[in-house]
Formats: sequence, C-alpha cells, structure tokens
Amino acid sequence: MSYRTKFFLINPEREEMFTNLLRVVKQWAKARQIYSNIFGYLSGTILLIMTAKICLLYPNGNLLFLLRQFFLIYSIWFVYLNKSSKIKI
Repeated sequence: MSYRTKFFLINPEREEMFTNLLRVVKQWAKARQIYSNIFGYLSGTILLIMTAKICLLYPNGNLLFLLRQFFLIYSIWFVYLNKSSKIKI
C-alpha cells in the first residue's frame, strides 16, 4: 500500500492540505532543477513519500507550518547523514 493511500485512509479530511504541500514542494524542486529521477535527483515518488511523512507527523498543521517543517526536518536529516557517514570521497 502506498504512502498516499495510507495517508488518505488515516486522515481523509487533510487530502487538500497534502496535495497542496506536494504541489509546492514539486514546484520548489523544479525551480531548482533537482526534480528528476535521472542521476538520483528527487523524483515525484520520493517527494510524495517525504511529504506524506511530514503530514503524518503534523496532522493539524497549516500549509506554511508543514512547508517549514518539511525543509527543517529534511535539512537536519541530510546534515546528520553526511556527518555520520564513514565513507570518505
């Protein structure tokens, strides 16, 4: 079962908020030219999963709050992964 389906089953009244957040995040990724599955960039499926996770963590947040949390959580997550990586290039 997909994240989108699970989210709609858990919280069907927040469908519009989820869709709007996903739309904004996709536009952000396209504007920065990182929306592509080529070479490991962010694809629509990855953005959908990331957006669904934020909506599940904060079910009562408005669009601006969810967008802020999206960038805050994933920026911290990315920094943490880089610091904990043992591989040196």
